[in-house]
Amino acid sequence: MSGKRDSYWLISIMATFLQRFSRPLFGVLNFMMLTRMLSRYEFGVWSIFLVISTTFEMTKSALLKTAHIKFAASSSDEAEHVAISWSSLTLNILLSVIYWTGLYVFANPIGNWLNSGADFASTISWYIPGIIGTVFIAHYDAIKRAKLNFKNGLYGQLTMYVYFFISIGYFFISKNVLGLNQVVLHYGIGSLVAALVMFALDYKSLSFRFSASRLWMKKLVSFGKYIWGGNLIGNLSNNFDQMLTTKYLSPVSASYYGIATRIIGVVEIPLFAASEVLFPKLSKVMEEDGLSKAKFYLEKMIASLYVLMIPAVLIMVLLSKWIVLFLAGETYLDAVPIVQLYIFRILLIILQVQSGQTLISIGKAALHFKMTAISFILRVLVLYVCFTKIGLYGAAWGNMIMAIISLVYWYLLMRKEVGLEASGILRYYKEQSQYVIEILKSRIKIPV
Repeated sequence: MSGKRDSYWLISIMATFLQRFSRPLFGVLNFMMLTRMLSRYEFGVWSIFLVISTTFEMTKSALLKTAHIKFAASSSDEAEHVAISWSSLTLNILLSVIYWTGLYVFANPIGNWLNSGADFASTISWYIPGIIGTVFIAHYDAIKRAKLNFKNGLYGQLTMYVYFFISIGYFFISKNVLGLNQVVLHYGIGSLVAALVMFALDYKSLSFRFSASRLWMKKLVSFGKYIWGGNLIGNLSNNFDQMLTTKYLSPVSASYYGIATRIIGVVEIPLFAASEVLFPKLSKVMEEDGLSKAKFYLEKMIASLYVLMIPAVLIMVLLSKWIVLFLAGETYLDAVPIVQLYIFRILLIILQVQSGQTLISIGKAALHFKMTAISFILRVLVLYVCFTKIGLYGAAWGNMIMAIISLVYWYLLMRKEVGLEASGILRYYKEQSQYVIEILKSRIKIPV
């Protein structure tokens, strides 16, 4: 019985890992073509566009999608599910209109501040299909995830990335000129097509009777406001390196950090897949068992991630130069030290990411926001000091220093909040390492 429980986390993480793998797989293929089709300046502007657009989508998701999943997962009333769903969609549309209208109005000043001028501003106009598509992708995905079903989200992601891959691949193979605005347009169309596919897959189970209510809108915002604030600050913090180098050096310098970000996105799949597994699980557990199980699940998840990530990280650090050469070419070799630092940094942030999800699951979103805000202020100071002292690689070293600081204070916080113990993580790590070794021995036959 214990073996089944021990294997749950590894199996869950690996299953979600496979579901998420379509995005980085096609993302890397697209990335390989774009670094060879766009100039380093254009690729830098593209990287900044992705930072701005992704930051909004992730923070909006933190506000609405997280709250949607939280309330729907803990309710068995179908009418309540419909009310939650429509209220979430209504807020999603309103926020998207407000955000993108504001960004369109201030696009030129933002572009000038980031040394990309009208080139950045024009990307906003070309992204209208993506604005519409992402609203419904997030909405349909939240409906299914609340029921612990990730299948339709996987199909939607596959559609989006396959479309973008085919579009970019056509220009790459035919050697036709592809401008930055065309890249943004096809990126947005991919999101719109994905939303249509997800709708087609699930329309029979959707309710088309408008049931949004002020009560549920207030509940969604009330629950999600601190998560939204924390996620906004977290995203700005995570992308501060690119904004810093763009502002004080150039979009070309930001392109090196953009490359590192995309490579790290592949390595981080298990880390964020684990968050997806942990959040709905803890949401249900909190309704049934209260806080007593939070320590157990958190230690188990962290241990599972270290079992998976330690060998992967060490291998990728050693191979980072060849990875950059293969993915981007010799033009981007200056990105290698950044990639190495960021890959190794993953081992330092495992506890922080899972602890953040745990705080939200146990109803302490305000504390999560507070910790994220403190971390952001420290990160800005540390990165700026390192950048001014070291230069191009200063932001990367600053992120490493912050990861070490965050590891210490998040461990101390979770020790206080849920009784987290390093000895417990180590114990589960040993157990699950042994479990993996036994699986490998049973699957792999070594010739004598």
